[in-house]
Amino acid sequence: MIRNSKLAVFFVILNCLFMSTTNSYPAQETSHDQIRALYLPADIANDVNRIFEVIRNTDTNAVIIDVKDDLGLLASDLKVPGAKTSSVRNLSKTISVLKKKGIYAIARIVTFKDPERTDLCYKREDGKVWVDRERKKWLNPYLQTTTDYLLDISKRAALLGFDEIQYDYIRFSNTKKGSPMPSYSEIDRRKIINSFLRKATEMLHKLHVKVSVDVFGCIVEGATDSSADLNAAILGQDYVQISKIVDYICPMIYPSHFPNYSMQIPFPDGSPYETVYKFLKLSNKMLQKAKGPHAIVRPYLQAFSATWMKKFVTYTAKEIVAQINATYDSGHQQWALFNFNPNFTYPKLSYEKPEYAVSDIVDKVYVISLDRTLERYSFVSEQLKNANISLKKFSAIDGYTLTFQDVNNKSVIQI
Repeated sequence: MIRNSKLAVFFVILNCLFMSTTNSYPAQETSHDQIRALYLPADIANDVNRIFEVIRNTDTNAVIIDVKDDLGLLASDLKVPGAKTSSVRNLSKTISVLKKKGIYAIARIVTFKDPERTDLCYKREDGKVWVDRERKKWLNPYLQTTTDYLLDISKRAALLGFDEIQYDYIRFSNTKKGSPMPSYSEIDRRKIINSFLRKATEMLHKLHVKVSVDVFGCIVEGATDSSADLNAAILGQDYVQISKIVDYICPMIYPSHFPNYSMQIPFPDGSPYETVYKFLKLSNKMLQKAKGPHAIVRPYLQAFSATWMKKFVTYTAKEIVAQINATYDSGHQQWALFNFNPNFTYPKLSYEKPEYAVSDIVDKVYVISLDRTLERYSFVSEQLKNANISLKKFSAIDGYTLTFQDVNNKSVIQI
């Protein structure tokens, strides 16, 4: 029941916004609160027909395309002078088609792992490029030239029309023996990663482009038997700190990657729902400790079979959907599917999305409480919390002036 006329304005505006919004494919603008993403290997990314085929099968509304891949190769459309290019082609045309169909486009950048730019990689004492125990080569994040190179790629991708830049391998190698990198006990690696992300986010936000970061699950408290704080220090990935810098944080919670008995689950690869659900609950708990706003969590889910393991589960639609349902059941509305194999055929996925979430409609709600009574603010705050909408309170003493632009872009609801 509507209690008074001021609150009536609140609900009338919500109804108007809801009536003008649709989640159906393809005639829509994808809500930033409802991203259902799919990683596309180069062979699929180059074929628009295949892109829409997998989108239809998976009921996704966003795609992730490499602009800097695991080999350090760049998409040719970036036009970086002297760079070796990957097999990803015609991105400008692809993005144009995606946007016409209302598909959200994410550019994946493999950040510090890079076997191509050896001039920027860590070197051994003899001057040769250092290789870690997994035979990976890493860019030196302490070099300004490394930062400049990565920011240049990011800007070029943004100007191509991508909606979001996603940083993967935004970390240090976890190899200790023989490493020329300063030890995590000598220099706080988290500060180096955070510094880069602040620069990237500031630059990309000016271009109206969102920022996301892929992180290891082991940096979340309770996810594994190892110390989350120690893992964060070694990798340079602090879950809470990163969530305060970027728009989306993407923990890679592939069940096959968790050791047996993680989160008291005997065989995580065989328990996709339980693994994802328990992890995201731990993530919720960890982020609740953070003061102030934080990034939206968009987990990377497993859409592949871990065939390299002695004991593994073949992942079909059943296992993929179980992870999606776990994501929704743990209070989240975004996810991304990952499979690196270009020959993989995504099965038809059928799952129930939340029937209605007001956060589909607006990113934020600014409540202007004219009477400034605590009771009224508490009441409205509770209603918005139930609707899963972030709330920031402003009053005259805050020195914040709302503009007509705030009202026009529907990020403001006045009561």
